[in-house]
Amino acid sequence: MKARRQFSLSRLAGAAAAVLSLAACASFPEKMQPPGADEARALQADTSRLGFSLVYLVHGDAGYAYHDESGHLRGADEDAVAGATEVAKGSTEGEVFIFHQRKSASYAAASLWHHGGADGFLTQYRRGRLLRAETYSRRESGMDFGAETALYRRYAARSTLHFFAYYGHEIPLREGAGYSSSYPDRNFSVVELQRGLHGFAPDSNQAGAIADARVPGAAGKPFSLVVLSTCRGGTPETISALSQDADFVIASPADLHLSYFDTRAFLELSHGESTPRDSLASHGESAPRDGFAPRNDTALYANTNLRALARDITRQSFRRLKENTQTEVTVALYDVEALRPFLAHPRPDPDRNRYLGRAERENCGPDTGVEMLYQPPRFGKDKDRSARSAWECGGS
Repeated sequence: MKARRQFSLSRLAGAAAAVLSLAACASFPEKMQPPGADEARALQADTSRLGFSLVYLVHGDAGYAYHDESGHLRGADEDAVAGATEVAKGSTEGEVFIFHQRKSASYAAASLWHHGGADGFLTQYRRGRLLRAETYSRRESGMDFGAETALYRRYAARSTLHFFAYYGHEIPLREGAGYSSSYPDRNFSVVELQRGLHGFAPDSNQAGAIADARVPGAAGKPFSLVVLSTCRGGTPETISALSQDADFVIASPADLHLSYFDTRAFLELSHGESTPRDSLASHGESAPRDGFAPRNDTALYANTNLRALARDITRQSFRRLKENTQTEVTVALYDVEALRPFLAHPRPDPDRNRYLGRAERENCGPDTGVEMLYQPPRFGKDKDRSARSAWECGGS
């Protein structure tokens, strides 16, 4: 029999303070009050198929603090959540889930008070209205988004199109122990990312609706677009893994500044040209256009429109990164169908890839099927460089 743990009064008080702090995290911010009972019932009772479902998963369980140009300390994960919330509030034709993975509370405090150990926060918006905001625990689930996918399957409505965006640090190709501060012994790699993405895929009935929404000959995969906002996401192994569930992938083959990708162009799904342009104008920008226009009948979204939407997000992200960073900027759009012959046989040995020279590491994939936007750093030996490949094969 295990010896019973003895807690001193001071330790008990410390644990209680930790639990009180954790409970405070469960309260709703002043501007994030859940809807009233009548409104919530009306939102939940609406069984009509939504135009789209968009899932943001923001990893904040690591070091994401940085100083902006004014010297103020900021959290890159909090910035990503704020950007996702702006999209959610304007998505009147769809549903948006924002999962924010955060550092876990003290295990002793959580065990003492039989608390689940909340280390995640979910906000769900439907047709632009906040439907729910709640904490959740990742303690009993794996690193393949088990807690998040369970909540998504419990709360998600039927949707025609599906999108997924991940914000975090570089994802190892394998052996990713230590990725999350709260669970340093757990592995998170491209393998877990792929499994997690698959867990968000719609069920068989919804998958049929997705296939029907494509133009003839399109692949009809569960996700129209996956946005991978991490450093060095443009590896053949990573894109190959995501290609099993996505038609298009946006990623960076190099380092990505913590200001991350800008996905406000998702607002085009609900508002066409007007809302994204107005939203960008408030930041002194103009919206990039590529002919995307939403259909009144969401079942008629065409693959060509989705390509244009993906291009808009790619270009908008590039513009924002150019304005906010002094370092190299790389944003690439990968057309999975066009890349299928290459992705079926990517470089098989990441251990060998790490010993390649720079030219071999960067020129390890085709130019066709990829749209690459590049700006060299404004200082250093590469400041006069005019272009780079959309691939990175030096992963670990």
